[in-house]
Amino acid sequence: MPPKKGNDKEHADKKPAKTDKQKKAEAEMMKNLTTQYNGVLSPDDLKGMIIVIFLIRHSNQTGCYRN
Repeated sequence: MPPKKGNDKEHADKKPAKTDKQKKAEAEMMKNLTTQYNGVLSPDDLKGMIIVIFLIRHSNQTGCYRN
């Protein structure tokens, strides 16, 4: 088998582009979390929480990542 041309690193699947509704929901969630956890968590921690929450919601809606 001939070698691949270009970058032969393994690539993760690309995330679909966020819709305006998703962006608004994320901004609202970030605002709520920032208000609730102000001074307790760092901004990076808050962003991590949002990512986890959206992954859980997405997996519940699509049935992905269930054991």
